[in-house]
Amino acid sequence: METLFTAAKILLEKKIHRLPVIDPRSGNTLYILTHKRILNHIFPYLIESKLDQFFHIPIQTMGVGTYEDVKQLKYDSKLLQAMEFFAKTKISAIPIVDDDLKVVDIYARFDVITLASRGKYNDMDMTIRDC
Repeated sequence: METLFTAAKILLEKKIHRLPVIDPRSGNTLYILTHKRILNHIFPYLIESKLDQFFHIPIQTMGVGTYEDVKQLKYDSKLLQAMEFFAKTKISAIPIVDDDLKVVDIYARFDVITLASRGKYNDMDMTIRDC
C-alpha cells in the first residue's frame, strides 16, 4: 500500500494532475487523487502541528510561481496564439488581460479540450472571447 507522500511525489515527478488509485486485489479504480485532495487532507494536520507558519511566507519569497516573462493574452487574441504558448512552453494556463493589463480571466489547456469536445477546434482564427 502506497503512502500519501508517495502519491504526491508521483504527481510532482511525472508532472500529472490526476493519479488513479487502484485496488490491488480487484484492479478496479477506487478514486482519482489530485493535488487539491491532498492539500485538503493535509491542511488540518499542518495547523495542528504548528507548521501553518509555513503558509504565511510570501509566495514570491519561496520562489513558487512565475514572476518574469509571464505570458498573457487579450480576449481579442487568436486561439492559435494560445495553442502556440501551450505547445512551446510548460504553462498550463494563460492570464487574459484587459487594455489596462488587469487580469480578467484565465484560459487553460483544459479549455482547449472543451473546445475540441464541442467540435470547434478547426477555426484557429477564432478569438479567445469566442472560445
